[in-house]
Amino acid sequence: MNIKLSAHSVIFKISEEELQFLLEDNHLNETISVSGRNLSFFIEPVHSMDTEFFLNENFSISLKVSDKKIQELAEMGKSRDGICIFQKDINILLQVDVRSDTRPKREI
Repeated sequence: MNIKLSAHSVIFKISEEELQFLLEDNHLNETISVSGRNLSFFIEPVHSMDTEFFLNENFSISLKVSDKKIQELAEMGKSRDGICIFQKDINILLQVDVRSDTRPKREI
């Protein structure tokens, strides 16, 4: 998983294998060290309709994605679009890295 942070957006870019992991109801996590403290990022499938993004008190950032949205991402096929969530003033994007994605493009 690769994460790109900017002032008003967070992009989670996952591999095709990580997408499959989410489809199997498993969570993904990535931890980086910043000034001697760990910052953890999680993508967690949830069985509700809501998709939420939040910062936890323990220096972790969680993206809880409904299983319906994960399935939508899988059915999208090879695409740069991904799943976009707007929450407060932040644009959150979950996408599969197209550089290594072997899934065919979905015809519109």
